[in-house]
Amino acid sequence: MTAIPEVNKYFEMIKHDFDTLDFLTAAPPKNLEKSDFSDWQVTLLFYIACVYVKSVLCSLGIDIENHYSLRREITANPELKPFYRKYRQLEEASRDARYEGRKFDRGHIIQVILPKYFTVRDCIAEVLKKKVFQMCRY
Repeated sequence: MTAIPEVNKYFEMIKHDFDTLDFLTAAPPKNLEKSDFSDWQVTLLFYIACVYVKSVLCSLGIDIENHYSLRREITANPELKPFYRKYRQLEEASRDARYEGRKFDRGHIIQVILPKYFTVRDCIAEVLKKKVFQMCRY
């Protein structure tokens, strides 16, 4: 059985997370105008990056159940290792948001958090493209 249908499951999760991120970044209703959801915006960006990593590992036949295993697999795979530092920085920002209540200004999210996320996403896209290309050749 090919792992690609399982990868699609992860892409459906990513779409759901982006829909949630859109909701959190949209104009809030009157009763929430003064609310700051930047902590959950950063957390969702990390979770989306995490699901991207899980999708590529799934395509390699590796099932991940926790963050420790995910980090271990990233560092063990030469194609994934280049984004490890940025992934960990996303994870730390998310942890600060969830457990320390840290808030992030919009500029920081755009200039610091998003580029780290894009690095992870773009690397995963390249690895998955190679995987699909290899599968199509056979």
